[in-house]
Amino acid sequence: MVSNQASSTGHPSLSTFVYDGDGGRVKKIVSGDATVYIGSKMNPPSRSEIIEKFQALIRGELSREAVASWAQPWIIADTPPRMDDDLWEALSFLVSVDMISTDRPYLYSTEDFISRLDQLLNPKK
Repeated sequence: MVSNQASSTGHPSLSTFVYDGDGGRVKKIVSGDATVYIGSKMNPPSRSEIIEKFQALIRGELSREAVASWAQPWIIADTPPRMDDDLWEALSFLVSVDMISTDRPYLYSTEDFISRLDQLLNPKK
């Protein structure tokens, strides 16, 4: 962690920068406002984490919005994480579970979640 006091207004403000072990900035705090950086070295979610999100979504334990927000950092990262194709497809699906539709409340139904989960649990060889 690196701290620095700087000012362009004559009033000192404390700035804090947090770096990962490889020197990549992961957080910046300036005058109490924090910015968290989503870097290209984020660990991808595991198969079990993705399965857990599907199961929680199906059981109604997590909202569609919460699941989509959870998946979003990996999808929008500058460099997508290295992961199996089926996991990437599942993650890409999860980021869109809160999309609305013109003829029903949401684009995807609970049956779609169950089908995608089944594909993860029983991959075709």
